[in-house]
Order: sequence, then C-alpha cells, then structure tokens
Amino acid sequence: MDYIGFSNAEEAFWYRNNNGGWLFIFEDRSEFVWFSVKFAPTPILAHRATRGVSGILTCQRSLDEAVKEVAVKEIAA
Repeated sequence: MDYIGFSNAEEAFWYRNNNGGWLFIFEDRSEFVWFSVKFAPTPILAHRATRGVSGILTCQRSLDEAVKEVAVKEIAA
C-alpha cells in the first residue's frame, strides 16, 4: 500500500507509528493521508490526494508534535 486516507488523527498516527512513512494533515484536520516511506516530500505534495490542499506534511509521532514543529518553524522564520 502506497497511501491510505484516514478521518481520525488517532488511527492515522497509530498507523504511521507502526509502519513509518509520512502523514499529510489537512489544514482543518478533517482528513489525514498516510504515505509510504517510498515517497519523498515533493511527490507527496504533488500527489492527487494532496495537490492543491493546504496542510501539514510530517513524520512526527503525534498531532501535537506535528503542530509544535510547524509553530517552531514559523517563529524561526
């Protein structure tokens, strides 16, 4: 499986934590798409499941960690 959609953060992060890879989190946090480690960030952002959608691409272990990562980057910019 190369990618899987989730509508629940708990399930999405459980799957990512047990299988590796990346999670794309839609900006409104209504959807989560897991991508295999075979994908690099650029192809994920161009993928049909994420193209044109605002969100967070992360390999963090929880939603809280992903949000903190973005906040730290914004403060540093």
